[in-house]
Amino acid sequence: MSESARDVLKAVVEDQRSRHYPGMVVGKYFEIFSSEQILKILGFDPDSQQIESGIVGGGNEGGVDSIYLFCNKRLIREDTSLNDFKGQQVNLELIVVQSKHETSFKESAITKFNDFAENCLKFGADFTAAPCTTLYSPALLDAVKRFHKLYKPSQRPTLTLKFYYASVADRVDSKVATRRDLLIKRLSELYSIAECRCEFIGADRLWQWYNEPVSPTLPLECSAVLRWPPSGKSYVGLVSLGKFYEFITREGSLRATLFESNVRDHHASATVNAQIRETLEVSGNEDFWWLNNGVTLLASEASADGNLITVTNALIVNGLQTSYEIFYHFGRITSRDDTRSVLVRVIKTTNANSVDNIIKATNSQTRIPSIWLHATEEIHRKIEVLLKKTRFITTAGKITTAMRAGPLLRLLRFHI
Repeated sequence: MSESARDVLKAVVEDQRSRHYPGMVVGKYFEIFSSEQILKILGFDPDSQQIESGIVGGGNEGGVDSIYLFCNKRLIREDTSLNDFKGQQVNLELIVVQSKHETSFKESAITKFNDFAENCLKFGADFTAAPCTTLYSPALLDAVKRFHKLYKPSQRPTLTLKFYYASVADRVDSKVATRRDLLIKRLSELYSIAECRCEFIGADRLWQWYNEPVSPTLPLECSAVLRWPPSGKSYVGLVSLGKFYEFITREGSLRATLFESNVRDHHASATVNAQIRETLEVSGNEDFWWLNNGVTLLASEASADGNLITVTNALIVNGLQTSYEIFYHFGRITSRDDTRSVLVRVIKTTNANSVDNIIKATNSQTRIPSIWLHATEEIHRKIEVLLKKTRFITTAGKITTAMRAGPLLRLLRFHI
Protein backbone atom coordinates (compact mmCIF):
# COMPACT_ATOMS: atom_id res chain seq x y z
CA MET A 1 0.00 0.00 0.00
CA SER A 2 1.40 3.39 -0.93
CA GLU A 3 2.12 6.01 1.70
CA SER A 4 -0.68 8.21 0.34
CA ALA A 5 -3.18 5.35 0.58
CA ARG A 6 -2.10 4.69 4.16
CA ASP A 7 -2.73 8.35 4.90
CA VAL A 8 -6.26 7.90 3.53
CA LEU A 9 -6.88 5.05 5.97
CA LYS A 10 -5.59 7.15 8.84
CA ALA A 11 -7.94 9.93 7.78
CA VAL A 12 -10.87 7.50 7.76
CA VAL A 13 -9.97 6.25 11.25
CA GLU A 14 -9.74 9.82 12.52
CA ASP A 15 -13.06 10.76 10.89
CA GLN A 16 -14.85 7.75 12.41
CA ARG A 17 -13.31 8.45 15.81
CA SER A 18 -14.38 12.11 15.81
CA ARG A 19 -17.92 11.17 14.80
CA HIS A 20 -18.58 8.25 17.14
CA TYR A 21 -15.98 8.52 19.94
CA PRO A 22 -14.91 12.20 20.05
CA GLY A 23 -13.37 11.96 23.51
CA MET A 24 -11.26 8.90 22.76
CA VAL A 25 -7.61 8.97 21.70
CA VAL A 26 -6.97 7.60 18.22
CA GLY A 27 -4.88 4.66 19.43
CA LYS A 28 -7.72 3.43 21.64
CA TYR A 29 -10.31 3.92 18.91
CA PHE A 30 -8.11 1.94 16.52
CA GLU A 31 -8.78 -1.10 18.73
CA ILE A 32 -12.51 -0.71 18.10
CA PHE A 33 -12.08 0.03 14.41
CA SER A 34 -9.84 -2.95 13.66
CA SER A 35 -11.96 -5.35 15.75
CA GLU A 36 -15.06 -4.22 13.84
CA GLN A 37 -13.44 -4.93 10.46
CA ILE A 38 -12.13 -8.33 11.58
CA LEU A 39 -15.48 -9.48 12.97
CA LYS A 40 -17.25 -8.23 9.85
CA ILE A 41 -15.00 -10.14 7.48
CA LEU A 42 -15.42 -13.29 9.60
CA GLY A 43 -19.15 -13.17 8.91
CA PHE A 44 -20.37 -11.67 12.17
CA ASP A 45 -22.47 -8.52 12.31
CA PRO A 46 -21.89 -7.09 15.80
CA ASP A 47 -23.28 -3.79 17.02
CA SER A 48 -21.10 -1.19 18.73
CA GLN A 49 -21.88 -2.47 22.24
CA GLN A 50 -20.90 -6.02 21.30
CA ILE A 51 -17.64 -4.79 19.80
CA GLU A 52 -16.86 -2.71 22.89
CA SER A 53 -17.63 -5.67 25.17
CA GLY A 54 -14.53 -7.44 23.86
CA ILE A 55 -12.10 -4.53 24.31
CA VAL A 56 -9.82 -5.38 27.24
CA GLY A 57 -6.79 -3.25 26.41
CA GLY A 58 -5.69 -0.32 28.51
CA GLY A 59 -3.49 -1.84 31.18
CA ASN A 60 -2.42 -5.37 32.15
CA GLU A 61 -3.80 -6.67 28.88
CA GLY A 62 -0.71 -8.78 28.18
CA GLY A 63 -0.67 -7.86 24.51
CA VAL A 64 -4.38 -8.62 24.02
CA ASP A 65 -6.45 -5.56 23.14
CA SER A 66 -9.66 -7.39 22.21
CA ILE A 67 -10.98 -10.89 22.79
CA TYR A 68 -14.23 -12.43 21.51
CA LEU A 69 -15.59 -15.90 22.20
CA PHE A 70 -18.32 -17.35 20.00
CA CYS A 71 -20.11 -20.59 20.84
CA ASN A 72 -22.29 -21.94 18.06
CA LYS A 73 -22.07 -18.50 16.41
CA ARG A 74 -23.37 -16.76 19.54
CA LEU A 75 -21.22 -14.09 21.18
CA ILE A 76 -20.41 -15.10 24.76
CA ARG A 77 -20.40 -12.14 27.15
CA GLU A 78 -20.19 -11.77 30.91
CA ASP A 79 -23.98 -12.08 31.28
CA THR A 80 -24.40 -15.08 28.96
CA SER A 81 -25.73 -18.20 30.67
CA LEU A 82 -23.35 -21.02 29.82
CA ASN A 83 -26.06 -23.49 30.83
CA ASP A 84 -27.75 -22.69 27.51
CA PHE A 85 -25.18 -24.91 25.79
CA LYS A 86 -25.60 -28.02 27.92
CA GLY A 87 -26.22 -31.08 25.79
CA GLN A 88 -25.16 -29.35 22.58
CA GLN A 89 -22.36 -30.15 20.20
CA VAL A 90 -20.19 -27.13 20.97
CA ASN A 91 -18.39 -25.18 18.24
CA LEU A 92 -16.03 -22.61 19.72
CA GLU A 93 -14.28 -19.71 18.00
CA LEU A 94 -11.84 -17.65 20.06
CA ILE A 95 -10.76 -14.41 18.38
CA VAL A 96 -7.81 -12.53 19.90
CA VAL A 97 -6.79 -9.13 18.52
CA GLN A 98 -3.86 -6.81 19.15
CA SER A 99 -4.28 -3.40 17.52
CA LYS A 100 -1.48 -0.87 17.28
CA HIS A 101 -1.84 2.43 15.43
CA GLU A 102 1.75 2.12 14.26
CA THR A 103 3.50 1.85 10.90
CA SER A 104 5.32 -1.43 11.62
CA PHE A 105 4.70 -4.93 12.96
CA LYS A 106 6.89 -5.72 15.97
CA GLU A 107 8.29 -8.97 17.36
CA SER A 108 7.25 -8.02 20.89
CA ALA A 109 3.57 -8.18 19.96
CA ILE A 110 3.81 -11.79 18.80
CA THR A 111 5.93 -12.65 21.84
CA LYS A 112 3.13 -11.35 24.07
CA PHE A 113 0.62 -13.47 22.12
CA ASN A 114 2.79 -16.51 22.80
CA ASP A 115 3.04 -15.66 26.53
CA PHE A 116 -0.74 -15.26 26.68
CA ALA A 117 -1.24 -18.69 25.12
CA GLU A 118 1.20 -20.29 27.55
CA ASN A 119 -0.13 -18.56 30.66
CA CYS A 120 -3.85 -18.40 29.99
CA LEU A 121 -4.96 -20.66 27.15
CA LYS A 122 -3.07 -23.75 28.22
CA PHE A 123 -5.42 -26.40 29.53
CA GLY A 124 -5.39 -26.35 33.34
CA ALA A 125 -4.04 -22.79 33.66
CA ASP A 126 -4.07 -21.42 37.22
CA PHE A 127 -5.85 -18.04 37.24
CA THR A 128 -5.42 -17.52 41.00
CA ALA A 129 -1.64 -17.04 40.99
CA ALA A 130 1.18 -15.37 39.07
CA PRO A 131 1.79 -14.88 36.22
CA CYS A 132 -1.96 -14.65 35.49
CA THR A 133 -2.78 -12.37 38.42
CA THR A 134 0.16 -10.04 37.80
CA LEU A 135 0.25 -9.79 34.00
CA TYR A 136 -3.41 -9.83 32.97
CA SER A 137 -6.46 -7.74 33.80
CA PRO A 138 -9.57 -9.21 35.47
CA ALA A 139 -11.62 -8.50 32.33
CA LEU A 140 -9.25 -10.53 30.16
CA LEU A 141 -9.03 -13.37 32.68
CA ASP A 142 -12.84 -13.51 32.95
CA ALA A 143 -13.10 -13.90 29.18
CA VAL A 144 -10.55 -16.73 29.16
CA LYS A 145 -12.30 -18.45 32.08
CA ARG A 146 -15.51 -18.54 30.03
CA PHE A 147 -13.55 -20.20 27.24
CA HIS A 148 -12.24 -22.91 29.57
CA LYS A 149 -15.70 -23.51 31.05
CA LEU A 150 -17.14 -24.15 27.60
CA TYR A 151 -14.24 -26.16 26.20
CA LYS A 152 -14.75 -29.73 27.44
CA PRO A 153 -12.47 -32.18 25.57
CA SER A 154 -14.60 -35.16 26.60
CA GLN A 155 -17.53 -33.69 24.64
CA ARG A 156 -15.48 -33.52 21.43
CA PRO A 157 -15.99 -29.81 20.69
CA THR A 158 -14.71 -28.15 17.56
CA LEU A 159 -12.31 -25.28 18.17
CA THR A 160 -10.84 -22.45 16.15
CA LEU A 161 -8.16 -20.15 17.59
CA LYS A 162 -7.71 -16.97 15.56
CA PHE A 163 -5.07 -14.39 16.48
CA TYR A 164 -4.90 -11.06 14.61
CA TYR A 165 -2.25 -8.35 14.78
CA ALA A 166 -3.61 -5.12 13.24
CA SER A 167 -1.63 -1.99 12.42
CA VAL A 168 -1.24 0.57 9.64
CA ALA A 169 1.96 -1.11 8.43
CA ASP A 170 2.52 -2.26 4.85
CA ARG A 171 5.09 -5.04 5.26
CA VAL A 172 6.01 -7.87 7.64
CA ASP A 173 9.64 -8.37 8.64
CA SER A 174 10.98 -11.94 8.30
CA LYS A 175 11.74 -12.13 12.03
CA VAL A 176 8.18 -11.16 12.90
CA ALA A 177 6.86 -13.76 10.44
CA THR A 178 9.04 -16.42 12.07
CA ARG A 179 7.63 -15.47 15.48
CA ARG A 180 4.15 -15.87 14.00
CA ASP A 181 4.97 -19.36 12.72
CA LEU A 182 6.29 -20.38 16.14
CA LEU A 183 3.08 -19.12 17.77
CA ILE A 184 0.91 -21.18 15.41
CA LYS A 185 3.05 -24.22 16.11
CA ARG A 186 2.67 -23.77 19.87
CA LEU A 187 -1.10 -23.24 19.62
CA SER A 188 -1.34 -26.47 17.62
CA GLU A 189 0.60 -28.26 20.35
CA LEU A 190 -1.70 -26.92 23.05
CA TYR A 191 -4.85 -27.84 21.10
CA SER A 192 -3.99 -30.46 18.52
CA ILE A 193 -7.53 -30.71 17.09
CA ALA A 194 -7.97 -26.95 16.72
CA GLU A 195 -7.71 -24.82 13.60
CA CYS A 196 -5.04 -22.26 14.53
CA ARG A 197 -4.34 -18.96 12.74
CA CYS A 198 -2.28 -15.86 13.32
CA GLU A 199 -2.63 -13.14 10.68
CA PHE A 200 -1.09 -9.73 10.15
CA ILE A 201 -3.73 -7.15 9.20
CA GLY A 202 -2.02 -4.13 7.67
CA ALA A 203 -3.30 -0.89 6.22
CA ASP A 204 -4.09 -2.45 2.86
CA ARG A 205 -6.38 -5.16 4.24
CA LEU A 206 -8.04 -2.84 6.75
CA TRP A 207 -8.85 -0.38 3.95
CA GLN A 208 -10.19 -3.19 1.77
CA TRP A 209 -12.32 -4.62 4.56
CA TYR A 210 -13.66 -1.21 5.57
CA ASN A 211 -14.94 -0.69 2.02
CA GLU A 212 -16.54 -4.12 1.81
CA PRO A 213 -20.20 -3.92 2.89
CA VAL A 214 -22.01 -6.74 4.66
CA SER A 215 -24.31 -7.67 1.79
CA PRO A 216 -27.70 -9.18 2.66
CA THR A 217 -27.91 -10.68 -0.86
CA LEU A 218 -26.02 -13.82 -1.82
CA PRO A 219 -25.88 -16.01 -4.94
CA LEU A 220 -26.58 -19.74 -4.65
CA GLU A 221 -25.25 -21.59 -7.68
CA CYS A 222 -27.17 -24.80 -8.38
CA SER A 223 -26.74 -27.67 -10.83
CA ALA A 224 -30.53 -27.98 -11.15
CA VAL A 225 -33.46 -25.83 -10.00
CA LEU A 226 -37.17 -26.60 -9.64
CA ARG A 227 -39.40 -23.51 -9.51
CA TRP A 228 -42.73 -23.68 -7.73
CA PRO A 229 -44.76 -20.58 -8.74
CA PRO A 230 -48.11 -21.73 -7.17
CA SER A 231 -46.62 -21.01 -3.72
CA GLY A 232 -44.91 -17.75 -4.63
CA LYS A 233 -41.16 -17.50 -5.01
CA SER A 234 -40.03 -20.89 -3.73
CA TYR A 235 -37.39 -23.13 -5.24
CA VAL A 236 -35.81 -26.52 -4.77
CA GLY A 237 -32.22 -26.77 -5.91
CA LEU A 238 -29.45 -29.35 -6.10
CA VAL A 239 -26.24 -27.60 -5.07
CA SER A 240 -22.81 -29.19 -5.38
CA LEU A 241 -21.11 -29.61 -2.03
CA GLY A 242 -18.31 -27.26 -3.07
CA LYS A 243 -20.72 -24.50 -4.14
CA PHE A 244 -22.74 -24.86 -0.94
CA TYR A 245 -19.51 -24.50 1.06
CA GLU A 246 -18.81 -21.25 -0.81
CA PHE A 247 -22.35 -20.03 -0.06
CA ILE A 248 -22.10 -20.54 3.71
CA THR A 249 -18.54 -19.19 4.13
CA ARG A 250 -16.64 -15.95 3.76
CA GLU A 251 -12.85 -16.06 3.63
CA GLY A 252 -12.89 -19.53 5.14
CA SER A 253 -15.24 -18.70 8.04
CA LEU A 254 -18.92 -19.52 8.42
CA ARG A 255 -21.32 -16.66 7.73
CA ALA A 256 -22.85 -16.27 11.18
CA THR A 257 -25.87 -14.34 9.91
CA LEU A 258 -27.10 -17.37 7.91
CA PHE A 259 -28.00 -19.45 10.92
CA GLU A 260 -31.36 -19.09 12.64
CA SER A 261 -30.87 -18.42 16.36
CA ASN A 262 -34.26 -19.80 17.42
CA VAL A 263 -32.95 -23.35 17.05
CA ARG A 264 -29.78 -24.48 18.81
CA ASP A 265 -26.94 -25.29 16.45
CA HIS A 266 -25.75 -28.87 16.47
CA HIS A 267 -28.16 -29.90 19.21
CA ALA A 268 -28.70 -33.33 17.69
CA SER A 269 -26.68 -36.16 19.18
CA ALA A 270 -23.02 -36.62 18.26
CA THR A 271 -24.09 -39.86 16.57
CA VAL A 272 -26.11 -37.95 13.99
CA ASN A 273 -23.20 -35.62 13.25
CA ALA A 274 -20.83 -38.58 12.97
CA GLN A 275 -23.16 -40.23 10.46
CA ILE A 276 -23.28 -37.09 8.31
CA ARG A 277 -19.50 -36.85 8.55
CA GLU A 278 -19.12 -40.48 7.49
CA THR A 279 -21.45 -39.95 4.53
CA LEU A 280 -19.32 -37.01 3.40
CA GLU A 281 -16.02 -38.83 3.80
CA VAL A 282 -17.09 -42.13 2.20
CA SER A 283 -17.88 -41.59 -1.46
CA GLY A 284 -19.86 -44.62 -2.61
CA ASN A 285 -22.43 -45.22 -5.33
CA GLU A 286 -24.99 -42.97 -3.68
CA ASP A 287 -25.10 -39.19 -4.06
CA PHE A 288 -25.03 -37.20 -0.82
CA TRP A 289 -28.54 -35.81 -1.30
CA TRP A 290 -29.96 -39.33 -1.53
CA LEU A 291 -28.84 -39.96 2.05
CA ASN A 292 -29.49 -36.55 3.61
CA ASN A 293 -32.67 -34.55 4.29
CA GLY A 294 -31.05 -31.39 2.99
CA VAL A 295 -31.29 -27.74 4.01
CA THR A 296 -34.25 -25.38 4.36
CA LEU A 297 -33.50 -21.72 3.78
CA LEU A 298 -35.85 -18.76 4.26
CA ALA A 299 -35.36 -15.44 2.48
CA SER A 300 -37.07 -12.06 2.38
CA GLU A 301 -36.53 -12.08 -1.38
CA ALA A 302 -35.54 -14.80 -3.84
CA SER A 303 -35.23 -15.00 -7.60
CA ALA A 304 -33.81 -17.47 -10.09
CA ASP A 305 -32.00 -16.87 -13.36
CA GLY A 306 -31.22 -20.19 -14.96
CA ASN A 307 -29.56 -22.29 -12.28
CA LEU A 308 -28.56 -19.30 -10.13
CA ILE A 309 -30.79 -18.45 -7.16
CA THR A 310 -30.26 -15.04 -5.60
CA VAL A 311 -31.42 -14.77 -1.98
CA THR A 312 -31.73 -11.77 0.31
CA ASN A 313 -31.58 -11.97 4.12
CA ALA A 314 -31.11 -15.72 4.02
CA LEU A 315 -31.69 -17.82 7.16
CA ILE A 316 -30.93 -21.52 7.40
CA VAL A 317 -33.67 -22.87 9.70
CA ASN A 318 -33.13 -26.57 9.13
CA GLY A 319 -30.05 -28.49 8.11
CA LEU A 320 -27.70 -26.85 10.60
CA GLN A 321 -25.87 -30.11 11.31
CA THR A 322 -25.54 -30.75 7.57
CA SER A 323 -24.22 -27.22 6.97
CA TYR A 324 -21.67 -27.44 9.77
CA GLU A 325 -20.43 -30.86 8.70
CA ILE A 326 -20.01 -29.71 5.09
CA PHE A 327 -18.03 -26.74 6.43
CA TYR A 328 -15.78 -28.98 8.53
CA HIS A 329 -15.44 -31.50 5.69
CA PHE A 330 -13.94 -28.94 3.32
CA GLY A 331 -11.77 -27.62 6.15
CA ARG A 332 -10.12 -31.05 6.27
CA ILE A 333 -9.46 -31.30 2.52
CA THR A 334 -8.02 -28.93 -0.08
CA SER A 335 -10.16 -29.73 -3.13
CA ARG A 336 -13.60 -28.21 -3.76
CA ASP A 337 -14.24 -30.48 -6.76
CA ASP A 338 -16.86 -32.71 -5.15
CA THR A 339 -19.60 -33.47 -7.70
CA ARG A 340 -22.05 -34.73 -5.08
CA SER A 341 -24.96 -32.46 -4.20
CA VAL A 342 -27.03 -31.31 -1.26
CA LEU A 343 -30.75 -30.59 -1.57
CA VAL A 344 -31.64 -26.99 -0.71
CA ARG A 345 -35.14 -25.60 -0.35
CA VAL A 346 -35.38 -21.82 -0.73
CA ILE A 347 -38.63 -20.26 0.48
CA LYS A 348 -39.39 -16.57 0.14
CA THR A 349 -41.57 -15.39 3.00
CA THR A 350 -41.81 -12.39 5.31
CA ASN A 351 -44.93 -13.59 7.08
CA ALA A 352 -44.13 -14.17 10.77
CA ASN A 353 -46.66 -17.00 11.14
CA SER A 354 -45.26 -18.80 8.08
CA VAL A 355 -41.73 -18.43 9.42
CA ASP A 356 -42.80 -19.92 12.76
CA ASN A 357 -44.64 -22.82 11.10
CA ILE A 358 -41.69 -23.66 8.86
CA ILE A 359 -39.24 -23.58 11.78
CA LYS A 360 -41.44 -25.86 13.88
CA ALA A 361 -42.29 -28.28 11.07
CA THR A 362 -38.80 -28.69 9.65
CA ASN A 363 -37.32 -29.28 13.10
CA SER A 364 -39.98 -31.69 14.35
CA GLN A 365 -37.86 -34.75 13.60
CA THR A 366 -34.96 -33.43 15.69
CA ARG A 367 -35.03 -33.84 19.45
CA ILE A 368 -35.29 -30.18 20.36
CA PRO A 369 -37.35 -29.33 23.47
CA SER A 370 -40.38 -27.24 22.57
CA ILE A 371 -39.32 -24.58 25.08
CA TRP A 372 -36.29 -23.86 22.84
CA LEU A 373 -38.70 -22.69 20.16
CA HIS A 374 -40.12 -20.07 22.55
CA ALA A 375 -39.20 -17.19 20.23
CA THR A 376 -42.05 -18.28 17.94
CA GLU A 377 -44.67 -17.93 20.70
CA GLU A 378 -47.38 -15.28 20.36
CA ILE A 379 -46.27 -13.23 23.38
CA HIS A 380 -42.81 -12.75 21.90
CA ARG A 381 -44.34 -11.59 18.62
CA LYS A 382 -46.33 -9.01 20.62
CA ILE A 383 -43.17 -7.83 22.38
CA GLU A 384 -41.43 -7.42 19.02
CA VAL A 385 -44.35 -5.41 17.57
CA LEU A 386 -44.49 -3.23 20.68
CA LEU A 387 -40.77 -2.48 20.60
CA LYS A 388 -40.95 -1.48 16.95
CA LYS A 389 -43.88 0.85 17.62
CA THR A 390 -42.03 2.52 20.47
CA ARG A 391 -38.83 2.74 18.40
CA PHE A 392 -36.93 0.60 20.88
CA ILE A 393 -36.15 -1.84 18.09
CA THR A 394 -35.27 -1.23 14.46
CA THR A 395 -36.93 -2.86 11.46
CA ALA A 396 -33.76 -4.94 11.10
CA GLY A 397 -34.50 -6.47 14.50
CA LYS A 398 -31.76 -4.74 16.50
CA ILE A 399 -32.44 -3.14 19.87
CA THR A 400 -31.45 0.50 19.96
CA THR A 401 -28.80 1.76 22.36
CA ALA A 402 -31.40 4.06 23.94
CA MET A 403 -33.28 1.11 25.43
CA ARG A 404 -33.31 0.88 29.22
CA ALA A 405 -34.75 -1.89 31.39
CA GLY A 406 -37.12 0.31 33.42
CA PRO A 407 -39.10 1.86 30.54
CA LEU A 408 -39.17 -1.50 28.75
CA LEU A 409 -40.69 -3.28 31.77
CA ARG A 410 -43.30 -0.58 32.23
CA LEU A 411 -44.28 -0.84 28.58
CA LEU A 412 -44.61 -4.60 28.77
CA ARG A 413 -46.64 -4.41 32.00
CA PHE A 414 -49.27 -2.11 30.54
CA HIS A 415 -49.42 -3.20 26.91
CA ILE A 416 -48.95 -6.99 26.77
